[in-house]
Amino acid sequence: MKTLLVDNHALFREGLALLITQSLPELELLQAGDIAEALAQLERHPELHRVLLDLALPDGVMQTALRRVLSGGVYLPPELPDPRTAAGEAGPEAATAIGGDRAGLTPRQCDVLRLLIEGKTNKLICRELELSESTVKTHLASIFRRLGATSRTQAVVAAGRMGLRLGPAAAGT
Repeated sequence: MKTLLVDNHALFREGLALLITQSLPELELLQAGDIAEALAQLERHPELHRVLLDLALPDGVMQTALRRVLSGGVYLPPELPDPRTAAGEAGPEAATAIGGDRAGLTPRQCDVLRLLIEGKTNKLICRELELSESTVKTHLASIFRRLGATSRTQAVVAAGRMGLRLGPAAAGT
C-alpha cells in the first residue's frame, strides 16, 4: 500500500519516514517536501492510498480550504471542472447575476442547502429544521433549479463554485 508523506522540514520528514517504515514494513512510503512535489508524486503514482500532509506548508492551500469549510462554505480545488459549464449551462458568474452571496436563495433554502452540504439526508434535514419531508423536497427542487443542478452532488459543487456563504440554520423559521 503506497502512502505519501509531505513535509517541508527534511530532517523531520526523514525521521518520521524512518519510524513509519520500521513500524510498517509492508508500507511503500513516498516523500515530498512541498505541494508541487506532492502533486508530481500523485501524478506519477495515481494508486496512492493515503497522504500524510503537514498543514502548515508554505505553498499549501489547506488553510484556505479549512477556513472556507469552517465558515460554512464549500472548498473545491480550482482545477475541478464545473459540471454546469461542461453541460453548456450558466457558469459561476451566474451567482452574481442571481443574488451574490446567496444566489437568490431564501434564508430557509440556505438552511436546507447548508445541511445538504454537510451530507445530511432529507430525513435528517426534516428533523433539524422541523419541516415536513415534502417541504424539504420542495426546497431542494428550488435550490436545484436556482443552481442549475440536477442532483445533490451537483448542487454542492455549484454552491462551492459560487463561493456561497451559508450561515447557521435559523431554527423554527
